[in-house]
Amino acid sequence: EWFSTSSVRGGNSVIIFHPDNSLFFRYAHLQSIATRPGEFVEAGDVIGRVGHTGFNADRKGHGNHLHFEINEYDDRTGLVTAISHDELESLLNAAAVTAACLNPLTPTKSG
Repeated sequence: EWFSTSSVRGGNSVIIFHPDNSLFFRYAHLQSIATRPGEFVEAGDVIGRVGHTGFNADRKGHGNHLHFEINEYDDRTGLVTAISHDELESLLNAAAVTAACLNPLTPTKSG
């Protein structure tokens, strides 16, 4: 399966689909999952807890961590692929601009 909520390799996983840009956000190796299939989530919602599940969980030195990936669905070909470095950089820049607009710095009072 391309996407699975539980897999040997990724352990417990949550996959969030963003329909506006056909992106899938995958969070893997979770200890617990706080969402259900088909549930709508928003920024800031808790979707799970970082854990140590999956294929490498038994390896020495492989502790709790979050595996995060962004994949894109191409409706022309029906393929799912990882986004490119340039696309990732663009998404991160857009997120930073949005965050700055939502949380502007409070001006300080001068002496």
